[in-house]
Amino acid sequence: MGKFLLGILTGLGVGYVVYRLEKDGKLEGLIDDLSECGNKAKLSLKNFADVAKNEVEYVKDQAESKISKLKK
Repeated sequence: MGKFLLGILTGLGVGYVVYRLEKDGKLEGLIDDLSECGNKAKLSLKNFADVAKNEVEYVKDQAESKISKLKK
């Protein structure tokens, strides 16, 4: 029962904050900021994945080169 009441109070608190932001005209800016932040995070993650893939390919090429030299 206590968790239920805590959930209701939290929901009411968040609802009130969103209401105040909308009333003050700041909600639109907050949404834009969060969207921009999400886009930057997505781009950073994609760049990280590309760099990691390139590093794996480089290490693979180096290993193949060393193996071919050892076979000769």
